[in-house]
Amino acid sequence: MRFAYLDESYERGDAYWLGICLVPAVEASALRAAIAAAAALVANGAPSLIPQDVELHASQLFGGAGAFAPIKNAPPLRIAGFRAGVRAMQDAGTQTILVGVRWADRPPRSPVRFHRMEAVRRLFPLLEGHLAHTGEDALIIADEEEGTTRDVFRELQAHQETMRSSGGSRVHDVVFVNSRFSPGVQGTDLITFLHRRRSRAGNDPRSQAALEEIWASIAENTTVHLHPAPPTAGS
Repeated sequence: MRFAYLDESYERGDAYWLGICLVPAVEASALRAAIAAAAALVANGAPSLIPQDVELHASQLFGGAGAFAPIKNAPPLRIAGFRAGVRAMQDAGTQTILVGVRWADRPPRSPVRFHRMEAVRRLFPLLEGHLAHTGEDALIIADEEEGTTRDVFRELQAHQETMRSSGGSRVHDVVFVNSRFSPGVQGTDLITFLHRRRSRAGNDPRSQAALEEIWASIAENTTVHLHPAPPTAGS
């Protein structure tokens, strides 16, 4: 059994990415300890300002914002924490599937929801194929968000229905959690952001080098699928 941690990263006008990190269930405790150690590594740079159990929110950690504003001027420390978080996922035997959807030129009124659901529809067959290849089952553990929770449930149920004639889906269910209390979701956020940020043009050369170095450590166990922008009404 694998825990399939799910999170998103996107930049409006560029691409929307979903990352799903499959971690052996037996590694969950070790992963929790390793993510906690990565958080403590960063917090020790400003122990009176950053809590030891700070959430490893990828964009804030990378940019020195939010909880990590006290170490904004310490890029090596922030990169070290980012690297340690990704390493925690790697050491847990993580296999990652990244599904991207290019941003539509004329998205509807709720563009994030529109692209998120397109990515979800693309993701389930890819996940199913991966699990069939490895002979494993999975429980999806997703970062909670209010806008599309029911839609995701419906899409999963529709996918499971299509698998009935083939003996049933290997994807058991999806549960939504607060990422603050899910080391696996935090690690997935790091990996998904990592790929999105390294793939965009115009990065600072030093930042790009750091991103590529971290990416190289997980590339072998990561598959990337980028899809065209979904059609919209009137397109």
